[in-house]
Amino acid sequence: MLLTIVAFILAAVALWGTLSQGWWQQKIWVSPAVGVSFYNTVGTLLVLCFAGLAAGLPFLLLLGACASLFVALAGLGPFVAVIWYWTCATLIGAWTLSWWKDDSATVWSVRNSGFGFVITGSLIGLMAHFPINTPTLYLLLFSGWALLASWRLGVWRTAGRPSPLRDLLVRRRRSLQESLLLSLVLAGISLVLFVTMLPELGHDALAMHLNLPVRILAAKRWDFDVTQYIWSVMPFGANWLTLPPFFLDGQQAAKLMDTSFVLATAWLSFRILAPRIGAVAALAAPALMLTLPLSMLVSGSMFVEPVIGFLFLLCLAELTGTSEKPHGAWLYLGAIAGYLCASKLLGAPLLPILLLAVCLLARQGKFQRPTFLVVAAAVAVFLLVSCQPYVVAYLKTGNPLFPFYNNIFKSPFFTIGSVFKNEQAFANPLYLHPLGLGMFWDASIKSMGYGEFGADGAIGIVFLVLIPLALLTAILTRHWWVLGGLLATTFYCALVFQTQAYLRYVYQMLPWFIVFGAWALARLSKAALTASALVLLLCLVSLARYPVVYWPLMQFSPRLLVDRDAHRAMLERSKPAVIIGDILQQMDSVRSKQILIVGTDPVYSHYPAGTIAFSWHSWPFFSSPERDTNFKKLLRDFDIEVIVHPVGQNESHEADIMSVTTELFRLNGMRVGLVKTDGLFRVERVAGPVLDQPGPKWDLNGNAVVKGGVTATVTHPIYQTIDVKGQRRGLLHVKVSCPEGTHFRSQVNWINSRGEMSSTDIEVHSCHGENTIIDRAVAIPAGTVQGIVFGSSHDERPVTVGEISFKTPS
Repeated sequence: MLLTIVAFILAAVALWGTLSQGWWQQKIWVSPAVGVSFYNTVGTLLVLCFAGLAAGLPFLLLLGACASLFVALAGLGPFVAVIWYWTCATLIGAWTLSWWKDDSATVWSVRNSGFGFVITGSLIGLMAHFPINTPTLYLLLFSGWALLASWRLGVWRTAGRPSPLRDLLVRRRRSLQESLLLSLVLAGISLVLFVTMLPELGHDALAMHLNLPVRILAAKRWDFDVTQYIWSVMPFGANWLTLPPFFLDGQQAAKLMDTSFVLATAWLSFRILAPRIGAVAALAAPALMLTLPLSMLVSGSMFVEPVIGFLFLLCLAELTGTSEKPHGAWLYLGAIAGYLCASKLLGAPLLPILLLAVCLLARQGKFQRPTFLVVAAAVAVFLLVSCQPYVVAYLKTGNPLFPFYNNIFKSPFFTIGSVFKNEQAFANPLYLHPLGLGMFWDASIKSMGYGEFGADGAIGIVFLVLIPLALLTAILTRHWWVLGGLLATTFYCALVFQTQAYLRYVYQMLPWFIVFGAWALARLSKAALTASALVLLLCLVSLARYPVVYWPLMQFSPRLLVDRDAHRAMLERSKPAVIIGDILQQMDSVRSKQILIVGTDPVYSHYPAGTIAFSWHSWPFFSSPERDTNFKKLLRDFDIEVIVHPVGQNESHEADIMSVTTELFRLNGMRVGLVKTDGLFRVERVAGPVLDQPGPKWDLNGNAVVKGGVTATVTHPIYQTIDVKGQRRGLLHVKVSCPEGTHFRSQVNWINSRGEMSSTDIEVHSCHGENTIIDRAVAIPAGTVQGIVFGSSHDERPVTVGEISFKTPS
């Protein structure tokens, strides 16, 4: 009874905190009507789900109905791609684990899936270095591997065995508690799928997480080039797992793959708790997890947190056991922990926690006995899986943690200092808070100070109730392992918050808190009533704060559920730079030019390869000392030819940009400007470009000097060798006089440092009488030191070449 009273007191105090902080007066919708529309939609969804469950309809039938909205708008392709990859990973993982006699109770367990993702993800990480990454290869490789695994495992012979999903397929009566919790789970899944279906608007996703598969699909490999993207050698373990679905069905499949790890984490939390507190009570964990506002953020936009959150909870499952595998294994935990570190450096603080827990559990006979060979094999697997990105980073930059901790490793590719000008490297001063007990309250009630949130309430009031309740319950009931788990989880969060108190950076640990909290709720008096009421309260508060973390919901409309045009309008309204990028990709005259994005998010994934941005992602440009003092010179130094920038939004370089560009088009306050060639290409490389009196550097090849220039044909061209060492682009200008219908060439042959001709840049043009002029930008191949510019006709009919000029920016 005491625990029940404490639980409701905690809930009351948390609610008082929301009132004192003014949550309910904060503006989180573009208009009150939008908020009413959202709440009506969610309320209707909850009522329909509850009614269907209370009527005994199969859970999977209702789940399919909720998922049908996603299929209606995004198509069946993303689901097929994601299910295909999960199936392949599960079979591959199960077969590989069977080699060590480490079999789960069923092939179809998320434990096997996790191991399969470690194997396939590590392989993709190796393949990314070579130009072999194609959709066909991935489809054949993983499908063939999975078919072999299914044959070796005898999957078809075991198809009739009982499955944990069987109860979800049949019509049956449910208790009020079960119907309520399942309706919250269904609503959470529906909302997670809904935000996944919306257009990608996230900064990190458009700059990094979607950009990576886009570039690999185009080039068949990843360049690991820190001069292009400063983050290009960071750990990409989580990103590799979205690559196969992206290859099969594009962006929506990649987003759904990312979201599938949120759903898998919720399922795993249920599987951990079900043997301990019962299947019905265990539903509290996925209900709380799926309705958490922060879950909307990592589902609506691509982040690595869903993957590492799944891996973190797999570690907890391995320590505590599930119905699929009651005892953990060193090798499995070593592989999962290794891939955590290969996905994000924040996996490292978990290692001492896991090591301590495993040693203690092994002493009690609750984990595999740690013989020398077993531990050595686990360490070897951990190092093999985890070291790959750090070795690559060291070989490429001299800093295995690049670009972090460069004050220690001093890589020349990154300036020691800070992105935020506070000498804290990548630590944003807005999220530097002293550790203390008050942080526990502030992170929930005053969460605007703990992330890029539009208002408070990013994690609702869930943890203000669950964490103290779980601590008290563990102490009073003498469950020391739960107490130890809570302390370890708190220690991890404190370690992360010490460097950057940013809630998304600890998202992967929140499922641990929720599992411990759901365990505590099951021990309340009359838990079927009291725990369900508390879960409902916590979930409803969370649902009310969704737009706080996922800002596109601020402009919610029921049309977004059924209308693709509404999605397009949202994208154009919220991220016009994305639409502009798609347009530029279709323009042959612009696609090959050097593009700069200024004053908006670096949405590289929608732009041609090589696009740079006024952002830390494009570090050589961003870190230039001339970016604030001589912006025009910086444009010349980087051969910028197209600039995408906002107009009338007080962008500091707008005046400079307007003065050096001519407008191509505008879209929703964004302008595309073409850099004027006279402002970009200033240094003349040709000696005597005017040919009415050709200078000595010209080889006239026996051609006659006439009025207006020099005559030339295809077999007797005129030419001059020019110096272009260190240059990347140039402007070739040719003026000729010739009869209508005649053709002439503009041509440059490129010479490398060995004096060999490496390539030729040649185009044919039509004559239009006297003084036909062409100007075209040309890309100078890497390693070129000289060029030979030519003037000639395209056949034996002579033309009079009046001018040949070749200018470079410097």
